[in-house]
Amino acid sequence: MPKVSIIVPVYNSGKYLKTCLDSLVNQTLKDIEIIAVDDCSTDNSLLILMDYAKKYHNIKVYHNRENLGQGASRNRGLDIARGEYIGFVDSDDYIRYTMYEDMYKAAVNNSAPLVSVLLLYVMDDIDLKNDVVLRSEPIVYNPTNASGKEQVINESPSSCNKLFKREFIGNYRFLENTLFEDVAFSHYMLMKSDKSVILPYFNYFYRINNYGSLTFRTYKKTDKIYDIFKVVDKLEEDVKSINKYNIFKKEIRFLKLSSSISILFDINKWNVSKEKKEEALKEMSEVIYDKYGMISANEIKQLCYKLGNETVVLYLKFLATKGKVKIKTTYSS
Repeated sequence: MPKVSIIVPVYNSGKYLKTCLDSLVNQTLKDIEIIAVDDCSTDNSLLILMDYAKKYHNIKVYHNRENLGQGASRNRGLDIARGEYIGFVDSDDYIRYTMYEDMYKAAVNNSAPLVSVLLLYVMDDIDLKNDVVLRSEPIVYNPTNASGKEQVINESPSSCNKLFKREFIGNYRFLENTLFEDVAFSHYMLMKSDKSVILPYFNYFYRINNYGSLTFRTYKKTDKIYDIFKVVDKLEEDVKSINKYNIFKKEIRFLKLSSSISILFDINKWNVSKEKKEEALKEMSEVIYDKYGMISANEIKQLCYKLGNETVVLYLKFLATKGKVKIKTTYSS
């Protein structure tokens, strides 16, 4: 059994794929398997994967017969994985060479089913040899107490900066045929866990200049933005299924608000006319308001902390048109 299985869904990532794979095959933790699932790429991604698989015995390449999306590709990887722990890496991102050794040691030393590292947004490749460390000691917390709940709602929803014990994941899987599937998966795991660890190192590098990636598909005009409501409803249902809803009721509401309001930022980046953008912002805001009602002053402060003032003000401007709130200068960017 490998110590860690790394699942990499791949779709048209040829431009950045070698950087990703190099960061994986050079991990200081050697007892790993790399499971690459090609989702019917139309560029040279599959050729690159096959070339690396010939050179490195721990890379296994699988090819979907049809384009299934990121969630289904990750699920296929989960069905195949044999590792004691499971990690996910997106094929246009890359990681610090020591990341999985650091995370595995932290998981074992703390008997923790879930470990996170810090995620850094980048546009170019950077030196992977030197850590950027914010503090020397890991943060070990119980997600069910007051400080732990704060950690849960402020954690990145990404599954890629996390390491999960395979038996802890069990038969749980990502939502398929949807955007934002990470939101339900990651936060469910965080709420399910009785102990989590955060390593205060920037070890995962999330590329934001790949306009062909799944991430940037949300920056195009699409009705798929409404998938976010299906995702957060699934999170609520799943937390109820493990009898933790009453513990995390307040946090789930906040995640519903923050996840849906964050979509307003995406809409504001669409390459459409000002009129169409304003129409989409209004329509999305109407749905958020209909579902979740008014937001409190404390929620506004928390939302500004998590999402940034600019994003929250987009929603506050909508509430102002209903006479529900006055825009204060402390909220504006």
